Amino acid sequence: MDADPFEHWYGSQMDEDEDTNFKADEWIFSTISHNVGSVSDVVEKGAEREKVDMWVDSQPSSRSPGVDLMLVRYAKMNHKSLNVYSWLPFRAQHFRNIFQRLHLPAQHFHLRATGGAHTGAFVFQTHRDSVGKVTRLDFLIRVGHGSSTRFSSRWAFALTWDASLGRTTGFLEGLSETHMLELKALLKSCSPHLGHPLTIPEILLHIVSATLNERIRIPRENEFYELERRTGLTQMMQTSAEERHTMWAWSFHDFQRTTTQANKFNTVLAYLRRRFRFASHLAERLLQINDELSLLDFEEVGMKITREGGHQRRERLVNRIGLLQSYEHQTECVQKRIDNLKTVLYTVLSQIDSKNQGKIARINLQIAQAVRNDSIPMRTIAYVTLLFLPGAFIAAIFGMNFFQFDPQTRELIIAKSFWQFWALVISVTILVIVIWNVWVYLEKKAETDFRKKKGFGEELQIGESDADILEM
Repeated sequence: MDADPFEHWYGSQMDEDEDTNFKADEWIFSTISHNVGSVSDVVEKGAEREKVDMWVDSQPSSRSPGVDLMLVRYAKMNHKSLNVYSWLPFRAQHFRNIFQRLHLPAQHFHLRATGGAHTGAFVFQTHRDSVGKVTRLDFLIRVGHGSSTRFSSRWAFALTWDASLGRTTGFLEGLSETHMLELKALLKSCSPHLGHPLTIPEILLHIVSATLNERIRIPRENEFYELERRTGLTQMMQTSAEERHTMWAWSFHDFQRTTTQANKFNTVLAYLRRRFRFASHLAERLLQINDELSLLDFEEVGMKITREGGHQRRERLVNRIGLLQSYEHQTECVQKRIDNLKTVLYTVLSQIDSKNQGKIARINLQIAQAVRNDSIPMRTIAYVTLLFLPGAFIAAIFGMNFFQFDPQTRELIIAKSFWQFWALVISVTILVIVIWNVWVYLEKKAETDFRKKKGFGEELQIGESDADILEM
């Protein structure tokens, strides 16, 4: 087979970000070698970084059918870093050299990072000799990420099957301790079939499917069913306390917490649907390859191995496709139930809000009525004041010493200094008006500064008082 013309490009990003992404202390290395028909337990051997090259140079470990796997996993799972999938266990050139010596495809460098980290990816390719016989089969599997580190699977698998030996060499990244135990158990149970090129891909497909279903879908669905039961939107039996504490009696924080949980469930299931779809496509592709193997021309060893068990493997893959499609459909159904739950939550909350708005309106009406009743005496006092104020003003004027009555001429004599009264009155009136306006300005400014300091008016903050209103 001719060299891949894109081989340099596959590792270009790895070269560019090498200094940032090379994490020497973040990886644990181990190896597994197991032969066809072996009844002994599968042994995982730890390998120091310095001895990885020794293991690579010793491959294949046997001339008989079987598997040789290099396992690379994170020293600490559930890293919070967003680009942890781009971390490198080796320097770029060293990584590339290991793959060349193991005859693994360089496209792995692209798929393990940006090429398939979020979506998932699968690649299959054949290598032929000069006369057209298949010499090697390559498989690349990149499992897509989940919605969080809790549900993620940073798995990247590179495999090559040697047709002359019936032996698979692989580089497996990201498996946890639990998945390693599962892998070893499956390698032992599938020992008679380890020489077949599809055995390791099928084992990895099984681990992916089981993880998505047993460890993510079922636990998350059960959590949602418990949430749904508390809302009363299910036929499941409720406790007496839950029957009394229906949604109509919830506080605002109950609605807030339940809506947040429902949105998180929806996000997990959206990712899960995509990952089930990827697993289903992977199973369909393995089924196609299983059918294509009968059409390929291998050397004698490869021909014999690939012709064995094809019908049983086909049935298993067809059955697995059906299961994965059922899981995906169930995930879609639960998503619709979550959407229904959120709709009911928003509807009930809106009705409670409308009900409380009506109560608040009635309270405001009562306050307005009380204010109106209080204004009647004040209005009466104002009327009486208006009635007597003119007479009082005139009496006050004529009671001043600015006026004298001349009994001889029977005329009213106005003092020449009477203008002083008006000058003083007008000046004091203007001064009082100015002082009053300054006082009003300072009061408004102080109130504005206080509101800015407390953040009032910038953003509506819903707190305990709103919960109290909802519980009225």
